[in-house]
Amino acid sequence: MNNELVALPLRLDTSDIPLDTRVDIWADVMWSLCSPMVVRTTEDSFRARVVAGELGPLGLRHMISDPYRGFQTRQTIGRARRATYILTIATQGAFHMSQFGRDVIIDSASAALHSTMDPVEFNHGQTAGALMLTIPAHLLRGRVAVPEDHCARAVPLFHPQGSVTRDLLFSVARNLDAMDAPTRLSMAYRVLEMLTDTLVSGSSAHAVPAARSNRLYRIKSYIDERICEADLSAKRIAKDNDVSERYLYDLFSKIETTPGRWLKERRLAHARRVLGDPAFDGMSIAAVAEHCGFTNSAHFSTEFRKRFGSTPGEARRRAVD
Repeated sequence: MNNELVALPLRLDTSDIPLDTRVDIWADVMWSLCSPMVVRTTEDSFRARVVAGELGPLGLRHMISDPYRGFQTRQTIGRARRATYILTIATQGAFHMSQFGRDVIIDSASAALHSTMDPVEFNHGQTAGALMLTIPAHLLRGRVAVPEDHCARAVPLFHPQGSVTRDLLFSVARNLDAMDAPTRLSMAYRVLEMLTDTLVSGSSAHAVPAARSNRLYRIKSYIDERICEADLSAKRIAKDNDVSERYLYDLFSKIETTPGRWLKERRLAHARRVLGDPAFDGMSIAAVAEHCGFTNSAHFSTEFRKRFGSTPGEARRRAVD
């Protein structure tokens, strides 16, 4: 479990922790340093290590662990009350992340941003490591109109801007202990400006003018709040948000989807979380479908399998195993 790419103060090494408490302690430490997640793993002797340091208002964390699945739910978000964004750069292996109906692979070629204020899922099937930069929400929102538009989107690290950002972060992590407080603060804002340039330069394919982007974010939030309502439709979404259906479709076309596809993705992502939550173990698949806004359980199962490569029942059994 050694990974010496960064030299930050040690915050946790599970090698000295009893097996039966390792995952819980790991989840608590990751909760305090990064995201408020529920963590699950099938590893009997789960191993993990995390180092962390502060760069002015920013946080630098480097973790390496055995495979796990992490879920940031509405419940954990509500309890944590944390308003941050996190940039994740893989240092070993690869991670899969889902947020806002989008999926991204974080590996040697790409990093990704996520919000701690919205549901998200992380998982990796082999031992993997990552350097994470935590950013207070107000600092990124002051530089990027709607950071959520950049979440769960690949940030290419093979392009010059992304490569320089990556190298800067690793250099800062290696030298953090030698920096005094004023230097850390100055470097934090240099990192923020570099990250902002990287996000903006890589967003041309899904760029949306600020006013429209703000409207789109509000509509996405409206959808998430009513994701379980079966009668939610493009017509109702448009009416409740005081826009025409044509304008609604135009908004979603800028992110290369439609209101219907977005709604289906959000419902399927919600269903996947429900199937993995022990609190819903007594709920039948048909009830899960209805709970997530699907009026036909057979259609739900077909769409779920197309999206995730397994039936709802198989997904539930894997979560329990």
